[in-house]
Amino acid sequence: MPPVKKASPPTPRKAKAYVESKDAALQLAESVATEQEGKSAKKVEKQHHQAQLAAKKPDGRPHKRSGSKARLKQVKASLMMQAAKAKSEKAKSRRQGKASKLQSQAAIVHEPAGSSKAKPGGGKKHVSFG
Repeated sequence: MPPVKKASPPTPRKAKAYVESKDAALQLAESVATEQEGKSAKKVEKQHHQAQLAAKKPDGRPHKRSGSKARLKQVKASLMMQAAKAKSEKAKSRRQGKASKLQSQAAIVHEPAGSSKAKPGGGKKHVSFG
């Protein structure tokens, strides 16, 4: 077992002195504050200047896109229109198919009983094993 060291009595800590005198501390704080104020004033001036430029810029003319981008957008729009048209035609044909199917079933149901070729005992066939 290693020997155990005895704890030494705590020594009082000294406050760290970053500056020699209070006057130097005040001067340092003042210089830091003025530097920071200068930076913030530059930022405000820059934003104000950009706002003035934006206000002076004429907005009457829309921004022109490059020719290739405009063509690409036009082609995409036409493809989307074609897809939508094909989808609506497909749905329309599906609805017409259902309607014609219902009409043919209704015609079969409304035929006179003597003209149908179905067996009088019903249409189902029964299979018996035995």
